[in-house]
Amino acid sequence: MNHPLRDWLEYAGLTAAAWLIAQLDYKTLRPLADLIGSIVYWCDPRGRRTAFQNLEAAFPEKLTSARKRWIARGAYRTFGRTMLELFWAPNMTEEFVREHVVFEGWEHDTCRADPKKSAIYCCMHFSNFEWLSLVGAYSITRGPVIAQNFKNRFLGPIFNHLRASTGNTVIPQERAMIKMLKHLKSGGKFGMLIDLNIDPKEGAVPITTFGGLIASVTP
Repeated sequence: MNHPLRDWLEYAGLTAAAWLIAQLDYKTLRPLADLIGSIVYWCDPRGRRTAFQNLEAAFPEKLTSARKRWIARGAYRTFGRTMLELFWAPNMTEEFVREHVVFEGWEHDTCRADPKKSAIYCCMHFSNFEWLSLVGAYSITRGPVIAQNFKNRFLGPIFNHLRASTGNTVIPQERAMIKMLKHLKSGGKFGMLIDLNIDPKEGAVPITTFGGLIASVTP
């Protein structure tokens, strides 16, 4: 069911937030994200409960309550940093990447320096996953990024603009696999978040994790 007023308010709020964050100095983002993440953590009992259940499933009877709280609050803070740094991304330059990002293991990557060599970079959906493709445009090559579908259709263009701010091209989710394979066949490169949760109806693959839990992930 559509809610036009709520959709418009979400769009207006997100647009204002993205503009405001882009005006901030980069050094202020992490302290601000830590503050916002901590506030949301304490104001979200349902999310906290889910986080504790996930931690117990992954580490049964191995973590104290205090440790669970510390990890769960850290997850909220990390997600806050991810969102703030994505909104700040239009300020990112190649010089900024060289100054702030450290790469390890490039000496083993024979595909990166060869523009005709196809490659799939498999990554975990971890930490600041939004910066993987943004930084990759400077460190590897520019390429396609699959757009996320939102219930609020007004939000998609905002995130598409941010995710393309370093030169990548955003493509829709529909028939994305075929487009990616064509890109790969032509010598292109792209990255995949291999643990991304997918609706089982969308051709997902079920895998067993953490001692018996079933996860629905990308094929």
